[in-house]
Order: sequence, then structure tokens, then C-alpha cells
Amino acid sequence: MNISEFRYRLDKTRGTSTKITCPYCGRKKSFRLYIDQRTGEPVDERCGRCDHEHTCGENVTPHKFFAENPDCRSRSPSYSQPVTKKEPPEEVEVTLPMSMVDSHLENDDYFVPWLRTVIGDDERVGEVIAEYKVGSCRPGVYKTRPVIFWFIDRQGIVHDGKIMWYKADGHRKEALSWVSYRLVQSNKLPVNAVTRKCLFGEHLLSQYPEKSVALVESEKSALVCACLHPDYLWLATGGCGGLTKEKMAVLRGRRVLIFPDSGKLHDWRMKLHGITDAEIIFVEELEKYSPNTDIVDLLLDEAIPITQEKA
Repeated sequence: MNISEFRYRLDKTRGTSTKITCPYCGRKKSFRLYIDQRTGEPVDERCGRCDHEHTCGENVTPHKFFAENPDCRSRSPSYSQPVTKKEPPEEVEVTLPMSMVDSHLENDDYFVPWLRTVIGDDERVGEVIAEYKVGSCRPGVYKTRPVIFWFIDRQGIVHDGKIMWYKADGHRKEALSWVSYRLVQSNKLPVNAVTRKCLFGEHLLSQYPEKSVALVESEKSALVCACLHPDYLWLATGGCGGLTKEKMAVLRGRRVLIFPDSGKLHDWRMKLHGITDAEIIFVEELEKYSPNTDIVDLLLDEAIPITQEKA
């Protein structure tokens, strides 16, 4: 079905002039609004999608917005007119075939080479990259092959792949995409396809049932730590906004060390408040450092041990 048949669409105007401050994360010029194609007007300043998928990723579709705000539907002048375009279809949750992962396991241009350099043990890096099924794909916006962090759940179901571009120094570039988005763009998935994210590295839980779990924010941190501290099973939330009680359900009965980036300890404590079916242990050493310092920043300088503090 052609997306032009739908009544609503994201405002795809080039540049940042049509973007506003995200009402959910506060980032300026990052929130792209949904517009009514019949009137050309935005649905509402709360109805849109944040470009910062790694840290926010809020996507409030018109269907979701009007379901939560029915009064806005009745006040909208466009609703007093006959509907001539089809409503967007209900979202459909999709998963990806493991064969797609297996066919994209080559190394990217910068991230894996950087990891080999900082770890200094090619064999160990190779083992970790293979276990976490880190891959790559064709070049994109930066004309270099990006890394793919595959999100595979405990049952071995592939939910999505996060596509990220890195520089030679191990720092990532701003561009970020998802395998599912590329498949939609190439008409290999329907436009209403959505994926349910899990924890990065979750598929290793069954492989290491006795290991204590260590939970960090970024995939990069999980991989570096897995190379340096193999006694723990390192998982990642995929961003601060990716920490949810629903995702934590797979850690029932496990001992879990939590490593929030500095400045995020309170937020993570609040999000995990009330969880009683896992032994949650917060590691607070990072709080003494400047905001947004993560464990990798310090581990690579050998400045922090893996110590534990009971919540």
C-alpha cells in the first residue's frame, strides 16, 4: 500500500526548520510532527517522533495520540469534514530471520578495529564479537560500513538491528538507523511494521545461566566490558530510555549488577523500583565523575574496579 494513501504522515520536509523541541526529552529541533495530509496542518505538538532514537526514540503516532487524548479529536476542525483518505493501519509487530544476522556478520570499518586496538587481544575480541553476533552492512550516510548491534532475545528471536557509524577513535557519529527501518524503506516490510526491542546480548542468558549479569547503557560498553571482565555476562539497554521493567523480566532469578552512566543513578533506581524477583545491585562509583561518564571511559584508563553495592 502506498503511504500517500494514509491520512497522516510525518513531516518529511528537509532541514530542521519544521522540527520542534521534543516534548519528551527536551532536545531542540529533534521532534518531527505528524501532519494531516488533507489540511496540511500538524495533528498536535505532542504528536510526532523524536530523531534521537538512541536516547529517546519517542514515537507518538496519531492513532496513539487520539486514543490517549480523545478530546483533541473532537475539537479538531478537520474531523468535522468527511474523511477521504484511509486511516493508518494498526501497527504490526514483526521479527527478523536469523538468516539475516548470519549474512551480515562481517566487520565494520571502524568499531571492531578500534576495539581490537584498545583491548590488545585479537582472539578475545573475535570471541566476543562472535558471541554477540556483531555485524555490519553496506555503507550509508558516511560512505563507510557501519556496525550492526543485533537485538536477539532469550529464545533466539531477532527483533531488530541497530545500525551505528563510528569514528576511528571509538566515538560514534550522530547518525543512527535500524535494520527494520531500512527494510520498510526498501518495501521489504510494511510501513506499519514495528519491532519490540529486547536487551542487547539477551540471547546469551541461556548460554551462561550461572554468570552474574552486568547491565550497562550502551552496546559499546557491553562489548568492551565483556572483553575485559568475562566473569560477568554483560548486557545493554540500548540507551537510558531503553531500561524498562518489561525488559528486566528476563533477568528473573538472576544476580544483576547495574552500571548507570554518571548522573543517571537516580533515574535507574526509580525505573527499577519494586523489582523483587532479581537481586539488583547498583554500582555507584561513576557518580563521582562528570555527567554522562560511562564505565568504558574509566575502564580503558584502569581507573575503576568492578565493585558492588547492594541497593
